[in-house]
Amino acid sequence: MPNNPKQQAALARAVLTSATDFAIITTDLAGLITSWNPGAEKLLGWSEDELCGEHACIFFTPEDRAADRCELEMVLARDQGRCEDERWHMKKNGSRLWASGLMMRFEDDETGEHIGYLKILRDRTSQHEANEVMRESERQYRALTQALPGFVFATDTAGRNIFSNENYQDYTGRDLAGLAGENWADTVHPDDRDSIVQMWRAAVESEGNFAESIRFRRHDGAYRAFRCRAIPERNDAGEITRWIGTCVDVEDQQQAESDLAYEKGLLDAVVSQAPIGISIAPASPDRQPVINEKLRATLGHGAKGEGLERYSNYGAIREDGSAYEPRDYPTVRALTTGERVDRELMRYRVGEEGDHPAGSLRRLEVSSGPVLDGGDAIVAAVTVIQDIEDALQAADAMRCLEAERERNRAELQLALDAGKLGTFSISVPDQVLTTSRQCRVNYGRNPDLPFTFEEQQACIHPDDREDRMRAIQHSVDTGQEYDIAFRIRWPDETEHWIHSRGQVVRDANGAVIALGGVSANVTAEKMQEVALNRLNLDLEHAVDRRTGELLAKNEELLAQIAVREQAESALRQAQKMEAVGQLTGGVAHDFNNLLTIIKSSVELLSRPNITEERRKRYTDAISETTDRAAKLTAQLLAFARRQPLKAEHFDLGNQLLSSLPILRTTTGSRINIVTSAIAVGAGVEVDRNQFDTAILNMIVNARDAMPEGGEILISTGQSDRIPAVRNHVEAIGDYVTVTIADTGTGMDAGTQARIFEPFYTTKEVGRGTGLGLSQVYGFAKQSGGEVIVRSEAGVGTEFILYLPRAQGASSTVSVAAPHEERVSSPGEGCVLVVEDNQLVGEFATQLLEDVGYGTVWAPNAQVALDRINEQPDRFDVVFTDVVMPGMSGIELAQELRRLHPELPVVLTSGYSQVLAQEGAHGFDLLQKPYSVGKVVDVLNRIKRG
Repeated sequence: MPNNPKQQAALARAVLTSATDFAIITTDLAGLITSWNPGAEKLLGWSEDELCGEHACIFFTPEDRAADRCELEMVLARDQGRCEDERWHMKKNGSRLWASGLMMRFEDDETGEHIGYLKILRDRTSQHEANEVMRESERQYRALTQALPGFVFATDTAGRNIFSNENYQDYTGRDLAGLAGENWADTVHPDDRDSIVQMWRAAVESEGNFAESIRFRRHDGAYRAFRCRAIPERNDAGEITRWIGTCVDVEDQQQAESDLAYEKGLLDAVVSQAPIGISIAPASPDRQPVINEKLRATLGHGAKGEGLERYSNYGAIREDGSAYEPRDYPTVRALTTGERVDRELMRYRVGEEGDHPAGSLRRLEVSSGPVLDGGDAIVAAVTVIQDIEDALQAADAMRCLEAERERNRAELQLALDAGKLGTFSISVPDQVLTTSRQCRVNYGRNPDLPFTFEEQQACIHPDDREDRMRAIQHSVDTGQEYDIAFRIRWPDETEHWIHSRGQVVRDANGAVIALGGVSANVTAEKMQEVALNRLNLDLEHAVDRRTGELLAKNEELLAQIAVREQAESALRQAQKMEAVGQLTGGVAHDFNNLLTIIKSSVELLSRPNITEERRKRYTDAISETTDRAAKLTAQLLAFARRQPLKAEHFDLGNQLLSSLPILRTTTGSRINIVTSAIAVGAGVEVDRNQFDTAILNMIVNARDAMPEGGEILISTGQSDRIPAVRNHVEAIGDYVTVTIADTGTGMDAGTQARIFEPFYTTKEVGRGTGLGLSQVYGFAKQSGGEVIVRSEAGVGTEFILYLPRAQGASSTVSVAAPHEERVSSPGEGCVLVVEDNQLVGEFATQLLEDVGYGTVWAPNAQVALDRINEQPDRFDVVFTDVVMPGMSGIELAQELRRLHPELPVVLTSGYSQVLAQEGAHGFDLLQKPYSVGKVVDVLNRIKRG
């Protein structure tokens, strides 16, 4: 086979040119002829130049063109790859040519693209006419049975030809003279000659009749089969004088019988192996119907009864439930009326031998049509039955899935709209951006106008642009989630924050084709975060400053803790800050009470002539009150601290009891908190901080339901199940319960149904965020439990919190017993005091000097470093505050550890967010307010070293 394309083309052209017995024609997709080989010119008469560019329908007969047979062949070839036919075709001279044809889909060898059609014709006129002759021969055969049809011949006793009729002469191509004396056996097929001659001799010897099928050679060398019969002719003496015989040409008959046997076998195979049920029902009651195995398996049995009833005794019903009458069955209608039934739907109860359970009702699709005898007489009906029950159920399931998918899509869109989340998709690698309307709104753009990737990139803050592109590329390269917040500038020049999350989309081969996800405008949250950080810093400075003033001057400590209710975020930190905010009033009240004791005691101590007994009473009162203030501050910080959520194994009863002081502070004096049956030893394993916050949120809800005062009852218990609630089934397990009941206003059914929804509140504007009970619900569900509310308007409300009981020992909340504080022995050495608050700094230096230490005060970290660098050997210990402008105390300590690792550092702080999150980094820590004894103990421990 040549490799050169030109050589291949030339070879293909040569093959087409040499195939003169076949008409080979190619067309384009529209059916216009593009090539026409010599065989086509030989068979049809037109040359290639005459027909190239003409439509292929030109050589179809007028009746076929009217029936669109040409176009139909192209459609079938296009859809099925090929279309075969055998019919009359037109020649250029107007005569007709009977040809077998094949039209095939013509495709490009390299690309497989459909580029046209290939039509091949073979002249079958002779065979067609031979078939016509066979049919005529068969008619003549029936007529000539009485008149010695076919060959008539006579031979002598030796078998030599002495007479033959014209049919035989024409067959052999010789006249009587040419046939005279010829032995008829010489024209018998060589393969048959010996056996035929032996049978002939046997007949001659027995003087009986001879009858056999013989293949005779025709004048053109071809052999055809004949049915021959010969009888001896006798003279008066009874002697055989010659043999007289006839031969009838049965070649076509034998071929037809062979073809019929083949077609019958093929039909039997198709019927038996068909994947659908098929029956052939004869009109004659004397013939048995044909039912394939698939139909028996579908119905569960074969034909029932006799006559037409055997096609209607199946108990089928229509879709409306009505039963079929015997005459209404499709097979019966086709046999009796000739009706063609197309895909009629019926329901049928399966018999004992079917593929499906006996008695089950299945839906069938039935088609039936009559078979005619060549005229109008109906000889049979062919019925096709297909069980479509599974397909219909699958279609129903698919429709349900599609409906569910539409509902999910609608719910997702509602969620996106509610959260103001926009969707986006960035194709890879061409970076085509597709966005939703909300996404364009988030970027400050007209939602009805397109938004390109280049436009999006241009509006991103220059400092964030590279980080965003790096995040996108990282997600595409690794397949990891894309999650980044960045700044953008709206067309009005205002700055906004966008939080964008997404993931890669892959094709069927696993290649990344896009990055899709959601984005939200989080400007408000970012601004709120900045304000919250500023609030925390202001609060820390205020606490340090006011605490220093309290200890140094015993003057009034004024604390004002602002509560910033966060209504736009459901994060846990926001929920914790909400709970802390609820404490503000109670804490301020308690602090004022404590300051009243301190201020009054100081004023009384300043009076002259006070007795020693009274002096001791007032100083003890100041000390105890300071301890109570420190404890209250510690509880506040414990509820407000930021830390990763973490499940702890603790005693639920002990935790509740230790929280009672802060809970009572929250509710105030007008509400009485009563405990009942608090079970100590009931262990749970949940997030302790979230548990405290949940209890506080339920207490605050109860408090707000009793504006005129009332009572809150807290109790614990155990349960082996969670009742069915809010469309959830009952859950069996081992649970510990906390019940909080109030005597407040109660709630109606509508409020109870929505009470756990985020941001739902019945309080006036500014009094509630709607997040408190949502946090309780989320905490309970995430912990494997539940929260149930029972309420009656005008009577009160009861919350029951269910938590899974944990096995094993629990950690407990310990409360330090009061102890006598003892001042250790006087100190020695020099202490560098670093404190930005002058009052606290003066108080600390005075305290240290009173117990024997030398002191130097530095107002900030940088001054402290300068003094140490000036006199590195002067100081024995550095005593520094944590929260200071510029370098913090922790940063100062770390710098000293690097520069002067031998110099000890003691940290002191009332509260520090850094300490709460990261700890003291290995340095000694002294919490404010501190006593003289604690200061001396820490310094002595460092000296011992």
